This record gives sequence, C-alpha cells and structure tokens, in this order.
Amino acid sequence: MTNLVINDEVTNYNLCSDWILTPARRNKYLRDEIYCQIIKQLTTNPDQSSANRGWVLLALLTSLTAPSKELLDECLLFCEGSSHPLARECEKNLKRKRTRGGCRLYTCHYLEHEMVSRQQPNIRVQVYLPNQSVQTLEVNSHTQVFDMKREVAVRLHLKSINEYSIFLSSNDKGTVRFGYQEPHGTKIFSSYKKVELSSCTREQG
Repeated sequence: MTNLVINDEVTNYNLCSDWILTPARRNKYLRDEIYCQIIKQLTTNPDQSSANRGWVLLALLTSLTAPSKELLDECLLFCEGSSHPLARECEKNLKRKRTRGGCRLYTCHYLEHEMVSRQQPNIRVQVYLPNQSVQTLEVNSHTQVFDMKREVAVRLHLKSINEYSIFLSSNDKGTVRFGYQEPHGTKIFSSYKKVELSSCTREQG
C-alpha cells in the first residue's frame, strides 16, 4: 500500500473515497475484488504503517458495504484472527451488514475518515438549536439522524421528537449556503457527505 506515487495535493482521504470506496459502492463485482486485494495486502504485512492504512481502509469499507455472501464469512474469519485494534470494528461492521444488509448511499465523509484513522470510537459534533444554544453529541459510523434527535430530546426533556428535524448545512465563512432535512434512518456521516458533494457541485456550476 506504499507503491503508488501521488501528488502531495491528493490526500489519503481523496484516494480512499474516490479511488476505492466509490467503485466498491457502485459495482458489486468489483467490490469483492477490492475486499480480496485489501486482505491480501494485510496478510503478513511487515510494514506497520502500511498495515495501519490498510486496516483503516477495511474499516471504512466494511462500514460502507459488505462483500458477497460467498466471501463474507472468509472476511469475518480474517478479522477474527487479527489482533489489530481496527479488526474488532471490521468484525462488528461485517456482522451488522450480514444481519441488516444494504449499502450506504454515500462513501465516508472526511470526519469519519479522520475518526477511523485515529482509531477513535466516536467524534463530537455540535447541534445548534433555535434558542441559540448548542448541544455537543458523540457520533460514530453507525449513528443515525434518529439517534441524534433522541439524544437531544432526552437532554431537553422533550416528550416527543416527531415534531423536530435535524437540518444539515454547509457553511462558508459563517454563511449558510444550503441545507437538507434528513430522514430518521439516514447515517449522519452519509448526510455530511451528501452536503459535501452538493457543495462541490454548486461551486463547479
């Protein structure tokens, strides 16, 4: 995972998201090949730095989408047999995908990439309320909009969350440019990625 020479302006996040995770999300046949190549690179890899990057990539991939049913059990066995700290996260992701299935609509947001790269269980995000107060919440790759609404409701002693929505926005120098009201079941990092992509589209337009 150190053979590719890249421009300094191309970040690890861009490489991970654009060149690996996006193709894996879009193409179910390429998805299995990507899983196999990552596991191949991680098998008896003597370079610790390279192995760490590989596990970050595998953790993000397992959070995004699962391999085929034929390959999933083999991937689980590989993760169960590893002592790397991120192996447990990959294992949990795969078991969750095996039970619930599905593929996220968007690849990881840079905040999620940073969280996994630092091997942090979660990161803190701020929710701005209409009364100008701020609530700081801890979120991870599996946090949904519903989870955030429920947490805010508990803190504010609200009887119901049905009348309230999470509204995500992209800010440029403090100015809200656009935003989205997200459904309950949406993964929060998918929502962030949606805003990020829409921001890029508007800038290019």
